[in-house]
Amino acid sequence: MTRAVARSVALLALVACAACESSDPNDDEPSAASVYVAVIRHLDIAPPGADEERPIVYVADMNSDPLDLETQVEVIGELEADVDVRFVDDIEAAVDTDDGAMAGPDDGWLVAVGTPVVDAQADLITLRVEASEPDDEPIAWQVRLDVHDDVTVVESEELDAELLVPPVSP
Repeated sequence: MTRAVARSVALLALVACAACESSDPNDDEPSAASVYVAVIRHLDIAPPGADEERPIVYVADMNSDPLDLETQVEVIGELEADVDVRFVDDIEAAVDTDDGAMAGPDDGWLVAVGTPVVDAQADLITLRVEASEPDDEPIAWQVRLDVHDDVTVVESEELDAELLVPPVSP
């Protein structure tokens, strides 16, 4: 089973469990897109000013397993007022290391999202996220998302970046 299929199965299982355990049958079920939206919003990227373009956010899977196109369209649509989300199939294609700093092309954010781990009994998803902001050091978190009603970040633990790190000279 590929990682992309495993990720989709895990998120669908969580959605199914949330639907089964819901006391209100009209509750919205969380989607894979809502997980990515919550993670990108957690970065707290400043929205554009009146005459500014939206910040670019390149999103990649840490395992180079891209999201399906339908999910990508949902994420882009949900965040289009605040950021210009662009999905990349291979994180290496989005990395600019000319000066040793990790950044997406055009000085955009680069966000790498790990494989979600589902705790269906608690309606939580845990995953690793690494991000590189233009002109700044890469940052990483282990993020826990609550999937009751709206998907929201309920806990975030800062970690050392492992994937988005500047190259080391021998």
